[in-house]
Amino acid sequence: MNLDDRVDALLASPAGCAFVLLVDESDRALEDVLSPPNVFFYSCAALAEVEVWKPNHLATVNHVLQRARTRRDLAIRILDHPLAQWWFEPLDRAHQMRVGPHGDRCWDDVETPTQPPNNSERYAQRPMAWRVTSTLRRDASSAQMCMQMGVGDWWYKAPYRREEITIGEAARVF
Repeated sequence: MNLDDRVDALLASPAGCAFVLLVDESDRALEDVLSPPNVFFYSCAALAEVEVWKPNHLATVNHVLQRARTRRDLAIRILDHPLAQWWFEPLDRAHQMRVGPHGDRCWDDVETPTQPPNNSERYAQRPMAWRVTSTLRRDASSAQMCMQMGVGDWWYKAPYRREEITIGEAARVF
């Protein structure tokens, strides 16, 4: 994917647009914003901005999409920066982290499903035996940051257990 395609993808995404706007409103240098864990903070804050459960979700999404499109030059600078080069790379299966509370089912082993998905799995768009992992960058990850910030459907409370794992080639990744 070339730079123009990556910029188009970023600016087509409500969360991507919210990220660009947050970077624009920040008084921090781009290198500082894009360095982990800061980039995960900004990403999670962008997700929170356009969260589907907000009462004004559609209006917020429309507003964010319109405003960010006028900042295409900033989106280009963001995605052309060396610290953002990994964003569109394939999943780094060797550097994943799972995080969650001690004793949670997220620590149980998971086998790759051998049966087609059932109705519940189709509705949720994920298998029943699922785990959230996140790419580890400089000892930080987006999943852990979102949990700490309470963004999305995360119900976990600190303290967290973290574990570096490798995702097997047979595992289905969504």
